[in-house]
Amino acid sequence: MAEAAVISATVKALLQPPLEKAAALISEQLNLSRGFKKDLKRLRRSLIIIQAFLLDAQTPAVRGEALKLWLQSLEDVAFDADDVLDEFNYEMLRLKVKKTSSRGKKKVSFFFSLSQNSILFHWKMVPKVQEVTVNLKMLNEEASSFGLQAQMECTSTTKTGFPICADNRIGIRRETDSATCDPIMVGRDENLLEIVSKLLSPTDEVVSVVPLVGMGGIGKTTLARLVFNDKRVKRHFDKRIWVCVSETFDAIRLFRLILESLTGKNVEVGSRDVIIQEIQKELGGQRYLLVLDDVWNEIPAVWDDFIGSLLGVNQNKGNHIIVTTRKQQAASIIANHPLLVLGKLSSDECWSIIKEKASLARVIPIELEDIGRKIAGKCQGLPLAASIIGGMLRNKESDEWLSILESSLLGSMANGNSILQLLKLSFDHLPSPYLQKCFAYCSIFSKDHDIEREQLIQLWMAEGYIQPSVGNGPEKENMGSAFFDILLKSSLFQEVKLDEYCNITHCKMHDLVHDLAQSVSNFGKTGADGTYKIRYLALESFGEKTCPISKDNARYLRTLFLETNTFDDVPTCKFLRVLNLSWAEIEQLPTSICRLIHLRYLDLSSTAIKGLPISVCKLYNLETLRIKECYYLRELPDKFRNLISLRHFDFSTFDSKFEMPPKIGQLTCLQTLRFFNVGRDKGRQIEELGFLKNLSGRLVIRNLERVKDKEAAQRADLFGKPNLYKLEFEWSWDRNGAMNDKNVLKGLQPHPNLKSLTIRDFMGDRLPSWVMRMEVCIDNSFLRLKNLMEVKLLHCRNLQEIPTFGHLPFLERLVLDGLHEITSIRSSFYNNGASVGGQGRTKLFPALKALILDNMPNLTEWMEADVASAAGNMEVFPSLEELKIRYCTRLTTAPSHFSHLKKLEIKHVNHGLPVTKVCSEVKTLTSLDIERVCHLTSLPDVLSHNNQNLEFLKLKHCPDLTHIVPEWGFAACLREFQICNCDNLMELPNDLYSLKSLERLEIDSCPKLKSFPTPNGQEGLKSLRHLRIYNCGGLTCLPGEMLDSCTCLESLWVNYCRNLASFPVNLHHMSALSSLEVFKCPKLTSLPEGLCCLSRLSELQIGPFSNSMDFDPFQIIFNGLHLLSSSLRELTLYGWPHWDALPCQLQHLTALTELQIHNFSIDALPHWIGNLASLEALSLHFCEKLRFLPSMRDLSKLNSLSILFCPLLEERCTPQIGPDSQWSRISHIPHIYIDGRRIQA
Repeated sequence: MAEAAVISATVKALLQPPLEKAAALISEQLNLSRGFKKDLKRLRRSLIIIQAFLLDAQTPAVRGEALKLWLQSLEDVAFDADDVLDEFNYEMLRLKVKKTSSRGKKKVSFFFSLSQNSILFHWKMVPKVQEVTVNLKMLNEEASSFGLQAQMECTSTTKTGFPICADNRIGIRRETDSATCDPIMVGRDENLLEIVSKLLSPTDEVVSVVPLVGMGGIGKTTLARLVFNDKRVKRHFDKRIWVCVSETFDAIRLFRLILESLTGKNVEVGSRDVIIQEIQKELGGQRYLLVLDDVWNEIPAVWDDFIGSLLGVNQNKGNHIIVTTRKQQAASIIANHPLLVLGKLSSDECWSIIKEKASLARVIPIELEDIGRKIAGKCQGLPLAASIIGGMLRNKESDEWLSILESSLLGSMANGNSILQLLKLSFDHLPSPYLQKCFAYCSIFSKDHDIEREQLIQLWMAEGYIQPSVGNGPEKENMGSAFFDILLKSSLFQEVKLDEYCNITHCKMHDLVHDLAQSVSNFGKTGADGTYKIRYLALESFGEKTCPISKDNARYLRTLFLETNTFDDVPTCKFLRVLNLSWAEIEQLPTSICRLIHLRYLDLSSTAIKGLPISVCKLYNLETLRIKECYYLRELPDKFRNLISLRHFDFSTFDSKFEMPPKIGQLTCLQTLRFFNVGRDKGRQIEELGFLKNLSGRLVIRNLERVKDKEAAQRADLFGKPNLYKLEFEWSWDRNGAMNDKNVLKGLQPHPNLKSLTIRDFMGDRLPSWVMRMEVCIDNSFLRLKNLMEVKLLHCRNLQEIPTFGHLPFLERLVLDGLHEITSIRSSFYNNGASVGGQGRTKLFPALKALILDNMPNLTEWMEADVASAAGNMEVFPSLEELKIRYCTRLTTAPSHFSHLKKLEIKHVNHGLPVTKVCSEVKTLTSLDIERVCHLTSLPDVLSHNNQNLEFLKLKHCPDLTHIVPEWGFAACLREFQICNCDNLMELPNDLYSLKSLERLEIDSCPKLKSFPTPNGQEGLKSLRHLRIYNCGGLTCLPGEMLDSCTCLESLWVNYCRNLASFPVNLHHMSALSSLEVFKCPKLTSLPEGLCCLSRLSELQIGPFSNSMDFDPFQIIFNGLHLLSSSLRELTLYGWPHWDALPCQLQHLTALTELQIHNFSIDALPHWIGNLASLEALSLHFCEKLRFLPSMRDLSKLNSLSILFCPLLEERCTPQIGPDSQWSRISHIPHIYIDGRRIQA
């Protein structure tokens, strides 16, 4: 019986914690009576015997329903034993805290109290221990009736290289590789190309649906993700949204997830209408791609309801939805493209996946390859199967490969059940019952959840699934990390995310893997006594104010996740190990929280909590406290130091005035501490850090001006913390003098393992030698900080010399910002004379990818490295891809050795020579951004000719720029060109129309630009999607011939062109146009034709034109406007005081949601305004004669009315009733604003 085997392994994992606690209690010098110690020894002996029986229970010969019930009973007793012994553990910790806090008090008083408490505690605990022992004895006696025999367990070694100890724990062999283990894509190149081509092809559909159909494990999600992240797709769509649907197709939930994807913020559950309105605001008229992953719905009406709302959100054509599903019926009801049914992979393709996942060497033994290819042939073309099997074969010998080949499971892989069986085999191959329990626990997360690595390990620790043999150091975390890596390499985890230091931070589980986790988790079950016991529960949201869990069920809970609602009945869940209230609607914790004496993990992240009750400090077992993004939290309890088991305190604030709780150094187990604000009082000073030997990860130390001297700084013992990889040193910015900054920084030498160093608001004129040389001196030995990947020197205003960085082999990012006194970047910046690179070609800054020089107003020169003297054997910045020079106003020169530069940004530099110098040799630019650079008359010719791959060009506020380039050398790839506030620009390049890839052209505030070049037979800008022309006073006519060729144009904005007299543009050709603005062009007399042909138009802003124009010609341009009744959403009209009517065609715009009317001389708003059934916002501005409004009560969606500079109307639209009051016609509107003030009844 497979289920019994799973339970057996689970119970075995559960028995180890009480076994170890019993042994610790017996050996601990706790004030226990002799008889009580005997009871504990009996309990431990019973646990050892039952564990020996469990070994026999895991053999295939032992089967039966009775055995299953016996195992379930044993599981219950194991939980009971753990709870009882954990109470002893809590008591030991309580006495330890009391002993520490009672130092200095009279000893006689302490011992009297201790003796009294011990008697009461013994009296309470004796019957509990005896009851558990009796139950275990009964189960031991029952074991014989199943033919079970006690078996001894010996130490062995797994084929994976992890030694298995006598307690079946995996020994740690730390692996430091950080390779991403996303699913390998093989054999889908044609599918990828087909889908991308469909997405990029023009279409008349508002929403096109592309369905990917295939069985579980065939690679649908992986292919969809490749399409989603394809560069061409990213470029084509303004917004990309990914939503995992899973079994339940709930429209409100999906719209909430869409909104969360668009905003990047958690969305509180609201009405469907409110959520859709927010989506509409986020999308606007932008083209989007939506991926709906893992769809099961087969009911047409449900899909029609969803897609109907989506059509209302954005009616611009060209939006796409990719749907992945296992169900052809589900695909057929939604598709307006042919179904793309993913076929199986070939045997060779499966073999390539197996090789990759098994990490095989390039040269594979013939006999191993023969077996492997046979295994690949039995994968039935399923990439998930190949990936799983590859993970199972990792580090295995040929006999185990043969065993997998001969497994009956590989005989039939044609359906989802077979995949689940294969996944179960992978689960069974996990080398420890603890690891199996860790995997099963992952079902607490919802499908497609981004599982945070650190959080997951902390949860495993809280549940007791990680049991190292010794100590309070990082052994638990190391073992948890090893468990995570095994699950990753077994393909049970995938789609990892990395941080900037290549550490894995998140992962996901395939939906089939999640199904497996649920099947083996046994989270809620009927026990042997017939009661239904829930031990692990995650609730996303519920309507009631209290948690919908009965008290009977609550007492069994060990993990509880509550996402949105408060949970007041804490004492009922007295055996909780994990309480996750992140995103809960709470402002405080109940004081009864202290009764959760078993609690190891408490998460209050993203709540409005303002403080922690003092009772929290009695949670002596608490290991993890997460208070991330709790912006209202202002203080921590003074007795915070009593949380003596705390290992991870995940809380951050930018407030340097936040006071640390006193004597935090007593938390000697602490590993995670995000910041330390140095205080003035004893117990809050920097030496507290010296007691925290196990700190790891990131740490910010603030208020360093409060550190007395070097000796005080050394007591923080940062060198003795090898697991810290990111350090930030901060002084207060609002100080007058340097004080002793340099001496303090001398004492803060970090360990050479450091990866990131930030120094902020250091006021000395010179940094200590360890920073200048980037090497620490310990016991007269120098150790280079060779692991540094990032260095930031920020606002060190008095610093006069920059350290040496060129010799750091892994430095990828360097930021120098606010170094006001630096005048020169000298040769020492590259190398201090020490040997770098060894034999052959020397590389300076060998790994640097990003260099930022910002706010250095006195920097005048940036010297070249001495490449010439190296006789060609030196290379500088060989990896640099991004260079930013900003607010270095006096800089006159710069180096030229940037062989791989891709992004260049130069802003606020008063001389053009740095631009010329940097660009003189670069040939790899893709993005160039120049702003406020003086004495630059044009871009260097060499820049245009040498950089064929330039995609983005921005030129802003360059007052001396007269022309850009003689001709475009980078015509093939340029996609965006923006030129703004270049007062002397006279012309655009003649071959402007050679920019075949140009999608966005923006020209703003170039007053001397009088015309565009003529195409002269060239095809024109056929790829152009956005054209925006602002404040170009010299422009008298738009380039009609050019615009006629812009058939892909989606937005056309012509604003504030005061001399523009004609608009020779026929809009008939612009069928893709969704946004049109012709605004503040006071000399314009001819208007664009063909407005009614813009079937995708959703936004229109038009007027005012020439004052001499009559109303009738203006009204004529709206003829046929009824053809846009389903697409136009936002309309803004500007008139003249001599126009006393509105265009009557507006009454047909039934889809209009926002209408703004400016500067019309109308007396009354026409009654047909009531036809605009979708109207949500109405603005009436500068209509000085307007007095009357029609009734607006039929406009049920109208949410906002703004009246501005309409004096006759304003006095009639207040709650005061008068003879001409209009209040009754508008009082139902929720938001009414008159002259910017909100009016309420």
